[in-house]
Amino acid sequence: MNTPSPTSTNQGKGGDGEPSAPPKSPPAAAAANTEISKVPWLTNTKDFLAALQSIFTIGALIAAGWWFFTGRQNQTRIKIDESVSHRPDPQDSRFNIVAIDVRVTNTANVLIELNDGQIDVDAVRTPAKSLFQATVKGFRLEPNETEQVFFRVFKLASDTKTIQIYSKFYTPDQRFVWHLAGAFDVANTDHGTQKSTSE
Repeated sequence: MNTPSPTSTNQGKGGDGEPSAPPKSPPAAAAANTEISKVPWLTNTKDFLAALQSIFTIGALIAAGWWFFTGRQNQTRIKIDESVSHRPDPQDSRFNIVAIDVRVTNTANVLIELNDGQIDVDAVRTPAKSLFQATVKGFRLEPNETEQVFFRVFKLASDTKTIQIYSKFYTPDQRFVWHLAGAFDVANTDHGTQKSTSE
């Protein structure tokens, strides 16, 4: 009896007769990117949003820089200059003749208004001795304007070797106060003009 031979087939086998592995499915992320790339308007939207974010970032940096720059430009600033000159009294060697000059300059770019200021002059010794106090009437300064706010010439005993000048000025709202303290040698020897400045 003849038995029919099995039909030969290559299904499920490789070229060498071994079974072949089923094809692998692409990863989900790659498939998603492939799908997105097939939608032109979605790709363009992503590019547009990225460009818009960059523009907003640059704009924020420019705005912050402008705010900082204008804030610095509009900040109130003044410079205080104290000057002292002295010489021996030609008529009485027990005394020196001392001249004190205090000036204020507006170093900002805005108008500055100052309330009444105060000038204190003390003899530097132990104990310290107050020579006099003076009140400076309030004033206004335009940008880069300088005002001589105090000037006095007086006789000082020659046994006082050093004096201290303390100048203080307030804005009307009391938000800002500027002050300067300077020490000056006023011994008998003529030292010319000595200066102290807040800048």
